[in-house]
Amino acid sequence: MSRNMISMSDLIGILDDISPEMNSEEWDNGGFLVGRSDKSIGKIMIALEPALSVIDEAIAFGADLLLVHHPVIFAPLSSVTSESLRGEKVLRLAENSIALYAAHTSFDTAIGGNNDYLIELLGLPKSQDIAGGIGRTAELAEPRSVKDFAKFIAERLDIPASEMRISSPDITGKLHKIAVCTGAGGDIIDEAISEGCDCLITGDMRYHAALDAVERDFTVIDAGHFGTEKIFSDNMMKKLMSALTHKGYNVSSDEGICIKLAESEHSPFAPIL
Repeated sequence: MSRNMISMSDLIGILDDISPEMNSEEWDNGGFLVGRSDKSIGKIMIALEPALSVIDEAIAFGADLLLVHHPVIFAPLSSVTSESLRGEKVLRLAENSIALYAAHTSFDTAIGGNNDYLIELLGLPKSQDIAGGIGRTAELAEPRSVKDFAKFIAERLDIPASEMRISSPDITGKLHKIAVCTGAGGDIIDEAISEGCDCLITGDMRYHAALDAVERDFTVIDAGHFGTEKIFSDNMMKKLMSALTHKGYNVSSDEGICIKLAESEHSPFAPIL
């Protein structure tokens, strides 16, 4: 095959090197979800979500593959019809000969994946694994107030400060060691506390979990599921382009394998003011 294209089966091997599927959580359903393994891939679109708008954007782009973080299929499908949203998504992909691959929890835990990249974006020193690799911990170079650090996170993630939620016993208190878990990481609070952290950066915090954290003198900075995971696309693009180039493939927008970030996706939540 020309080095201007790659077979889906070979690309699966490269993606598995970037984020090994064997490290996915048991409940997850990532990996190769739609398409033929012998398909030739020349155009790739990368996005956080396999949203209908993203799928339509991939169709307009002429994509051979839609590479996403969140799987389109979690529970088993008893049918694939346009009567269900998931069925409609699978149909649009299949009817337009677009393969779908999801690097989900495998990319969360991967070296250089979502959590490592968030640590990097915050300019923090090399982190340590927590909760079986699903999260990371890092010490701040100097103590920072909860409010100041939350504003800094909003700036680094390019999200409105108004979308941040803070659960803290003292918003002016100083933070020394933090844990991060992109997406929904409220379940790792116990591990974060046991590792000496005084703050968790995550999204989708539940009310009672946040309340319990405050009563344990622990801070949670909720930057949203979308806010903490939209970094997937840029990070994955860099890693995939590097891996393909290293393997001798031609990665170019003019000729060769063309990789494009989706432009249509956005948070499903919007401020009312």
